[in-house]
Amino acid sequence: MTTTFINEANNSNSTISSCLADISISLVFGIGYYIFKQFNKINDVNSHSKKEEKNCKWTKAETIQQFNQLIMSNTEKSTDAFKILGIIQKKGIIPDVVTFNCLLDMSFKLDHFEAAKRLFDEFSDFGSPIQPDAVSYNILLKGCVIKMKSLSDQNSWTLNKHLIEQEIDSILAEMKKKSIEMNLVTYNTAIDSYIESGNFTKAWNIYNDMLIQGSNVKPDLFTFATLIKGLKSSYNKENTYTSENTDINLSNKLNKNNLERTIEILNKIKSGECEGILNDEILYNSVLDTCIKFGEISKAEEIFEDMRLNKIPPTIITYSIMIKGYGYVYNMEKALNLKNEIESKNIKPNNIIYGCLLNCAVRCGKLDTMINIYQSMREDGIRPNRIIYTTLIKGFNKMKQFEKAFELFDSISDDDKINCNISMYNAILDCCVESKNFKKLNEIYNKLKSINENHSDAEYASDNYPKPNVITYSTMIKGHTRCGQIEEAKKIYEFLKMNQNYFALDEILFNTVCDCFARAGQKELAIEVFEDMKKANIKHTAIIYSILIKMYSSCGEYHKCLQTFDMMIKNNIKPSLVSYTTIIQMYLKQKKFSEAIAKFEEMKRNNLKPDHVIYNFLINNCTFNKKIEKAIEFLIESIRENIKLNDDTYGNCIEYLINNKFMNSSQRIGYASDILKILKENNFSIKYEIYSKLVKVIYKNNTNENEAEKNIINYSEKIKNGYNNYNSFNNDKRNARENLQKPRKHNFNK
Repeated sequence: MTTTFINEANNSNSTISSCLADISISLVFGIGYYIFKQFNKINDVNSHSKKEEKNCKWTKAETIQQFNQLIMSNTEKSTDAFKILGIIQKKGIIPDVVTFNCLLDMSFKLDHFEAAKRLFDEFSDFGSPIQPDAVSYNILLKGCVIKMKSLSDQNSWTLNKHLIEQEIDSILAEMKKKSIEMNLVTYNTAIDSYIESGNFTKAWNIYNDMLIQGSNVKPDLFTFATLIKGLKSSYNKENTYTSENTDINLSNKLNKNNLERTIEILNKIKSGECEGILNDEILYNSVLDTCIKFGEISKAEEIFEDMRLNKIPPTIITYSIMIKGYGYVYNMEKALNLKNEIESKNIKPNNIIYGCLLNCAVRCGKLDTMINIYQSMREDGIRPNRIIYTTLIKGFNKMKQFEKAFELFDSISDDDKINCNISMYNAILDCCVESKNFKKLNEIYNKLKSINENHSDAEYASDNYPKPNVITYSTMIKGHTRCGQIEEAKKIYEFLKMNQNYFALDEILFNTVCDCFARAGQKELAIEVFEDMKKANIKHTAIIYSILIKMYSSCGEYHKCLQTFDMMIKNNIKPSLVSYTTIIQMYLKQKKFSEAIAKFEEMKRNNLKPDHVIYNFLINNCTFNKKIEKAIEFLIESIRENIKLNDDTYGNCIEYLINNKFMNSSQRIGYASDILKILKENNFSIKYEIYSKLVKVIYKNNTNENEAEKNIINYSEKIKNGYNNYNSFNNDKRNARENLQKPRKHNFNK
């Protein structure tokens, strides 16, 4: 495996974007993040090749203005800011503050963070004839944003966010110390930088400080758009990086507050309270996206309707956000209705719309709909991109249509495969693992290696080029362990550990690898991964403890199972639902019902809501071990919590209740009555056959058999009507998407 096969770090190439110029230097070039967007649009007047331009452009510049323009348009990663300063000085030209600002910004854009720091230290030195201005500090703040965006993995983000946040604090404090007045750009960039560091509270405080300034500085649309972005990102980071131990109630409260703030911003702009700012589709799209992120599809629908009432036409982006939202709530019908609405307005759906529709079909498990959407896209002349291909492959994988996934992948040209990013390869490799097609797995993996080994460094540096990442390697480890090739899996894992400078080994990677070894019965290797995680300073969560608990339980080492559970608690890690479920199952295997029930009650006290899995095996175990009272107690509890169980669970419990020879008639009738009562109170339906047996228990010894029969008939009608309504609903759905549901022969080579 050559060094070119090592994944390079994902460095941000973010530019300093904007809309307005900093007035203080607008007569020169107006450096500042509001006008970099404009300068990036300037076409390079040099018509020479890139190689000639690289060698000649700096020496051809004769004025400081020409140098400033060249610096702003430069994208060569190897450019050294200090060498440019040297060339300027050799020509006898005196750099000004604009030059230093240009060089500072260029260094951040090229991810030369150390060079940026040295550059700022040099021209902010007390003896320097040129001193930083407000623009310089704005660029420093934007540099903090770029740094945060370059931290793509959880571990790097956690380790560095506080350091970068301190850097932001220091920049603002120095501006205050030097009496450099914060302008609108400064406020907006400070808000953006705090948001990227994950501290929404400080970002909101900056916004409040801006309001105190009164007429001096007023929020603009960018301010509000950034705040809304922060409201969404605070949800993402908190839930992504602290998911195992985040208090659910606290998280829900945070989400609710953030959504309320988002709506508050929208209402402020709509009411005209924010002078000079008009609500437009960009603002509405941001608010809609926030609602979708928080899972509030009904609120998103209200805002979508409000957008129409305010005569702001939805754009393709608006529709794609809503379709994405319907995918999250598994509503294929409404997603297709929006596609029909787009077409009725003579708007041609683009690949974003089709991508969201395909993703919705995948989430809903609608294979035929997914294929029809794909064919409709091809008929509209839209060429699939890498996202479309990846979504389709994942969809076929999810729906166990492995051969269709392989057919699609094989239909993609070699050129398109080279231009696809690694996500598509990861999807097809995972499909190979799930289908147990290990020959295909190695074939695709070796082809990927060959592609990487036979291309130049310049090609390899392309963002879109399929460079293997930790997901690629973890998928290969999963494949090797499933087919018993443990040594091959170990080699890949060791390779990752030896190349941690190239790969950010995060919690997900360690959890995945540990789970692979644990499932393969490789206890020593699983424990080694657990220890390696600790050495890498990545905090253990309930996930990896649950993996070890399941491993020990599967091989019958119950004492180690309990030791691991106790160790988790000792280390102040809240056990997850999986952890408790495994321990309860372990106790039930040993016929230790008292201990199992005690753990079940402890789990509920810890605010973990039991799911259908734990209720199913708990009720069945109690039933089959003649603990019918407990079984019925848990059955009633599950109905009250509106948790639907397997039909067999209801049948087993009620059948045992009916045929129990150790229970007198009054007890049996009492329990049956309790179950019927809770079913009625919660409008909860179970199979008609089971329900009828339950009713007959109550009226078996009574003279009022007609009433029993009436109850059974009424329930039967309820089930029948529900079934008919469901079929009618499905027929309406089929009619609504008639144009997409016509039988078509899928041809991926079309």
